[in-house]
Amino acid sequence: MGGSLTVGTVRAGEAQPRATARRESSRRLLTAVVAATTVVAGVLGTLAFGWDRPATAALEHKTGPSGVTLAGQTTWVQPGQAFDLRFHAPGTGLGLTMAVYPCLSDLSSFDRSLTAAGPPSNPIDRTTEAIPLTSLAGGSDPRTGDYQIDVPVTVGYPEAASGHFTIALTPGANECGAYPGGVYPVRVGVVNLASGSEVGGFTTHLVYTDIAATTQKLRLALVLPVTETWTANQKVGPGGLLAHPMEALAPPSSGEQAAANGTMAALLAHNAVPATVVTTGQTLDPPLALHGSLATSVASWSSTTGHDLANTTLVPTDASALLRSTVPGTLVSQVRMGATLTATALADHSHPPAVARGATTIWSSSQPLSPSAMTALSSLGYREFVLPQADITQASGVGSTQVPLSLAGSSGPVTVMPSNTDLDARLATNGNDPVLAAHQLLAELAQIYFEAPNSPAIRGLAVQALGDAPENPALVSTLLQGLTDAPVVQPVSLAGLFASLPEPVSCNHTCRLLAGRSSTTVNGAGVHRQIGDIAAFTLSAPGAHAVTHDLTEVTLASEAATLGASAQNGILANARAALDAQLGQLGISSGDKTVTLTSQHGRLPVTLVSSAPYAFNGTLSITNDKLLFANGTTNWQQPVSVGANHTTVVYVNVTNRTTDSYPVTVNLYAPHSGFLLGSAQITVHSSISSLVGIALTIGALAVLGWWWFRTARRRRRAARAEDGDDPDPVFDTPHHDGVTVP
Repeated sequence: MGGSLTVGTVRAGEAQPRATARRESSRRLLTAVVAATTVVAGVLGTLAFGWDRPATAALEHKTGPSGVTLAGQTTWVQPGQAFDLRFHAPGTGLGLTMAVYPCLSDLSSFDRSLTAAGPPSNPIDRTTEAIPLTSLAGGSDPRTGDYQIDVPVTVGYPEAASGHFTIALTPGANECGAYPGGVYPVRVGVVNLASGSEVGGFTTHLVYTDIAATTQKLRLALVLPVTETWTANQKVGPGGLLAHPMEALAPPSSGEQAAANGTMAALLAHNAVPATVVTTGQTLDPPLALHGSLATSVASWSSTTGHDLANTTLVPTDASALLRSTVPGTLVSQVRMGATLTATALADHSHPPAVARGATTIWSSSQPLSPSAMTALSSLGYREFVLPQADITQASGVGSTQVPLSLAGSSGPVTVMPSNTDLDARLATNGNDPVLAAHQLLAELAQIYFEAPNSPAIRGLAVQALGDAPENPALVSTLLQGLTDAPVVQPVSLAGLFASLPEPVSCNHTCRLLAGRSSTTVNGAGVHRQIGDIAAFTLSAPGAHAVTHDLTEVTLASEAATLGASAQNGILANARAALDAQLGQLGISSGDKTVTLTSQHGRLPVTLVSSAPYAFNGTLSITNDKLLFANGTTNWQQPVSVGANHTTVVYVNVTNRTTDSYPVTVNLYAPHSGFLLGSAQITVHSSISSLVGIALTIGALAVLGWWWFRTARRRRRAARAEDGDDPDPVFDTPHHDGVTVP
């Protein structure tokens, strides 16, 4: 029925087109009326609300909270200084509002100041009306479109208004203990002057410090990643893998490259600020380096006193995940290969011996570290660990700072320092406002200092950003700039932090590593198989050291904690293809792959052809029930060697046990293993079967002829006997009474 209705709708005679035309005419008339109404409404709206209204509508559509961003500010305001603020606000017809809140009393109040709930108290100062951006004394930067405002800061109540907005730091409820020194939330809003609605904004903090220069500062160990992770090359073929096995890997994204270079540029620009860098051997490996300048930058930076390197594995590694997989031994390979490549890269730039060796005793991880992983790492020489605060139970510190802990390791006690979870999260941000994130981190550091200002005991903490996302250079640069000559924070490296803090607290049973599990996955079975095959290949081709190294590096690259399962498997597939390309240089043949044996005993020739620039060693293996070998069995194994770019012929003595033609499989295995280097099938054809067949045929014909001749003769004799033509010579001779009648 549905089909008939459809046909009826399309073919309804002459009346239907006329009805359709009338409806179409009505629809067009209605559309015209609506359009005209819209135009009139637009004109009336323009007259009523001003000519800026259309621009405002476009602005509200294009911008939002992320459209207004912080471009810079005064990090530490000291007596007599103004609070300078630079921000980006796209659009026209905009104004600025500011609200300043009382200084915060604790970290929970600080955290609340960054939420939708806002600071816990009412503002102590605020703008009475929006300040047009075009009237700001700082004006607008024509290159960036950023606006700047310089706000005077006073303590207490100002005597009279100066005509310009002035921040007056006055006491408030729940006042901080070091007033006027403290952290004051500042809410910055950008509004549409015509409508008064806010189009964007952010909350930053004014940190006021009037403390003495001799104060006991808060120690901060900043850990930054400078890494580049390579993925699987989807475009490389067997030829490319044969010539250069490292082509199995594809370069990191341009964003990741920019992050690594930008972070190092920021570190070099603020070289006086001590810090710790986590890098990898793969990042600095010359065959992979897209830009030698990165290795040069790391080398130059790390040679400065107060800077140190941590981890230096081949790729970013989750030690616990590797130990959970079926390839725990690769953790050792990751550490040793990474340290070797790092040392080589740094030694190329004339570094001091200690740095050139790439040796480090510090392990920094944002992933949970299991007790077995810590034991394994301590056996490799790591003595100081920085781990997420949530992954270790600990003795209490002073305020929000932590104390180093002493745990048992396989080679003696190790020192563990929990990192600060909140600060870790701020450092790892890659949002639309990295400058704001950096200033919020600096403000939180100040808040931690004001918990116990000028404490007689040294307080310190570690902050690390080792997540999957690359570091944000703008955040790093802003943070390092804020730490330069900071009045309440003293930056140190991780080694400096461990050296400056009190003796570690012995844990005994009061603190321990928690059994946390990270989300990192490793294709343990695939890595295990590939590493085993490379080891067998190494035994077979000991002269292919460079190739073996590259194959191993590609395989271990699949264990990067920054890669997902699909990317890891892609690298493993390319590693397998690269190994197969090397084995493809070795072939087994026997001329036309057909061997003819002309006697029962003969020799089976096996030809080994190699186009590789290195020699192969192996074990030739032939098993066939139709052949008997010199050892008296049907299975033959024989060590063989094939020189570089050489052809070797091996002759195997055999005894043929059949007259058929049959295939014989020849395998070449790596020495002392079942790893197959190559295989071929040879057809054995026996000419003995033809000679025997001919002899048997002739013999059969001879016997058949003799039998036919004898049978025919007997039949002729029998016929003559019946006709009397052939009397019996004994019984048919005439005789009489026993007397022969002549």
